[in-house]
Amino acid sequence: MTPYEKVLAELPTEIVVNDKDIINGYTTDFRKKYTGESPALLRPRSTEEVASIVKLCNLHNVALVPVGGNTGYCGGATPDESGQQLLISLQRMNKIREVDADNLSITVDAGCILSEIHEAAEQENLMFPLSLGSQQSCQIGGNISTNAGGVSAVRYGITRDLVLGLEVVLPDGQVLSNLSPLRKDNRGYALHQLLIGAEGSLGIVTGASLRLFLPAASRVTAFLAINEISDLMPLLAKAQRYTGEAVTSFEYISGASLDLLFAGKPELRRPIQTPSEHFVLIEAASSSPVLGLDQAIEAFFEDGMSGEIIVDGVIATSEQQRQDFWNLREHIPKVKCSTAAQ
Repeated sequence: MTPYEKVLAELPTEIVVNDKDIINGYTTDFRKKYTGESPALLRPRSTEEVASIVKLCNLHNVALVPVGGNTGYCGGATPDESGQQLLISLQRMNKIREVDADNLSITVDAGCILSEIHEAAEQENLMFPLSLGSQQSCQIGGNISTNAGGVSAVRYGITRDLVLGLEVVLPDGQVLSNLSPLRKDNRGYALHQLLIGAEGSLGIVTGASLRLFLPAASRVTAFLAINEISDLMPLLAKAQRYTGEAVTSFEYISGASLDLLFAGKPELRRPIQTPSEHFVLIEAASSSPVLGLDQAIEAFFEDGMSGEIIVDGVIATSEQQRQDFWNLREHIPKVKCSTAAQ
């Protein structure tokens, strides 16, 4: 009996998937650049079952590969070609454990889909700012394990800045639980920060307490063509000054990327006809119902034009136009992945 067979023999059959068609959905990465093999997919239903799996794998010296939504671009959730590594997915651990509106926090299972966390926050008239093109399928455990950046990092930070506490199964099967959403916590080491971005190498995240924020009462989005790539930092500094640091997103898009996108998806429309090698998608938001951003963005736009940093630009006048801008940004990686796969 092989080491992994010994592990499987001691686990509840309800959490072991042997169907090759299902397993094969997890053995190739999102970009289809890496393909491995695995004899089984494990789908635990609780932190206790994750701990049992990890203990057995540690005992029998079996490698365990955690997989989330399989939306990463680096192959980190893909098993090797040996066929000896077991896959573990927390997709069945997908509960919203608690939303604390007074404390602006939410506690969730690691298998929660990112968009479902957004929806849970919105039901309390709050928002979770981590936003990714893959948010309809990526899992928060994977976001934490890869320290995902997201498009709102300018204002709210990356995943590391949004995590208040974690529940993690360590490599020996012990459970480290610190899900307290306490903000002003200066009690020694912040161990959860060590685990964020570790990609499963230091443990498997099973639960998380996350920061929530007040939703935007006003929002302004603009698509800009700029003169030089060296103008990016001065342009962001101007935008922060004019908006009172209300900039939530500042996304650079190369002209070459847009050309590739429109060649692959001719049904999409260019927001700016002026040719340029460099573009910026900028968004600012305020939670105040009385402080608008329109005048601030217009003043920023005029300053940038007069200083010859901004070549041309358009400010979204509707939610549909805003979504069209973001649709361009979110489709660029998909087109690049499709081209690379060919």
